[in-house]
Amino acid sequence: MSHKHGEPHKKRQGPGQDAIKRAGDEAKAKPELAAERTLKHEPIGTGRIFIELEEEPGKAMEDSRKYSGLALEIVKALEKEGIDKLEEKRFMMHALALMKRRFQIIYGDPEFGLLSKSLETSKWDCDNSSFLMFDVARELGIKMNVVVVQEHVFVRTENFFFQTTTGSIRSISEMKDRFPRIYLDTSDPEKIQAVSYNNKGVMQAEKGDFEKAVSSFTTAIVIAPNYATAYINLGVAHHSLGRYELASVDYEKAFEIDPGSCSLYLNRGNNRLKQGDRNGAIDDFSKAVEFKPRKPTLAMIYRSRGNAYFEKGDYAMAMADYNRAIRANPKDDLAHKNLGLAHVKTGTYWKAIECFKNAIAINPDQDTYYSLGLVYSRADDYDNAIKSYEQALGLGPRKPEILYAMGGVHMKKAEYAKAIENFKEATELGLRNEIIFSHLVTCHYEIGDLEEALRNSEEIVNINPQNEEALENIALLCRELGRIEKAEDAEGRLQAIREKGT
Repeated sequence: MSHKHGEPHKKRQGPGQDAIKRAGDEAKAKPELAAERTLKHEPIGTGRIFIELEEEPGKAMEDSRKYSGLALEIVKALEKEGIDKLEEKRFMMHALALMKRRFQIIYGDPEFGLLSKSLETSKWDCDNSSFLMFDVARELGIKMNVVVVQEHVFVRTENFFFQTTTGSIRSISEMKDRFPRIYLDTSDPEKIQAVSYNNKGVMQAEKGDFEKAVSSFTTAIVIAPNYATAYINLGVAHHSLGRYELASVDYEKAFEIDPGSCSLYLNRGNNRLKQGDRNGAIDDFSKAVEFKPRKPTLAMIYRSRGNAYFEKGDYAMAMADYNRAIRANPKDDLAHKNLGLAHVKTGTYWKAIECFKNAIAINPDQDTYYSLGLVYSRADDYDNAIKSYEQALGLGPRKPEILYAMGGVHMKKAEYAKAIENFKEATELGLRNEIIFSHLVTCHYEIGDLEEALRNSEEIVNINPQNEEALENIALLCRELGRIEKAEDAEGRLQAIREKGT
């Protein structure tokens, strides 16, 4: 059950969209025509839509009518072909063929896995296509269950199980051999909706609303207590909220249900790393590798294990894992970036620069340009450092730490006016500490602005009244400005601090 971001601002018309729209329009045509034939059962698909679109009741109603119309049209077409009188295996074969042939329903990942998006695009994942097959079968009097296993949903009858996304039909005995751990196997419409709540939680998490995601995953678990996937997802949501102990409880519960999950080891490893258990994290990542996942996931695992080695200070092992991640997925920008950070730690700056450039070529984000600027600065390439900081500032908010770093480079180049501009903006954005005001004192003094040098020295003393260097500068600057009384006051405070220290 993969759920990928789509393109919400570019509505593409799927090959079967006209057929689905036509079915929905027929279902909501004239009242007297709609009364001729309606579905005998409340479709689980409409329940799923209302769960997904809880905050958009108008759209939920419209999409529910569209879905019911589609299901009814498939039922009618199968009845015309006499499929309702066929045995269960032939029903599944003919139903799938009809869905593909007449309604052009194809396998794909709709945005966030939403059923409403499947109706728009004709891309149906395993969840949505299983819901539709269940509703059609129930209308025709064919007993069918929805089955949930690790990262997959399908349907079954008494003698066969059917994977709607592949068209595979196998005997029920093979199902038990192939899927030894079944999270849910039911014909109860209310229990089936555990899948919908889990999927809704995934959508909310991908949008960054983790509190609501926690609620949705919890509801899924209440409905289906053995739903290991929902426990993993709940753990991810708790982890994202910084609730690492709760995440640990969720992952342990998932292990009790199904210990054979790559994503479970990966996510528990990330959670252990946040809790400071680096060795435990490395063990989990190593076990996740043993599942031989697809390359993008494998790259993520190697990158995560590399992070654990990085935190341990074992940069050689970290770099080895980052390189493994890059080999598995050359487009993993984070692996390139983290490899660059490891090279910074070992002082191989030219290699770090190459890694950051590779990351930027894939994903030109603000943080990577900032890292590139820092390493150029360490390598004394000040012009490229400033260019990198300027590019970073152009890609997002004007972060004070970037402005501070750029000011430091201008200061090294004796470009004091530009440095002052950067440091001042950084302080206005909230970066107010002794060091940045000390730099401002130096820059203002270098350009002969003694008043501003004095004012910034006083800022330092406001932050830390015991700062001896700032008090010395106040005394010196006041004497240069002819403010003897104020200079003597600073000198007296400085002497008192030193006498107290001895």
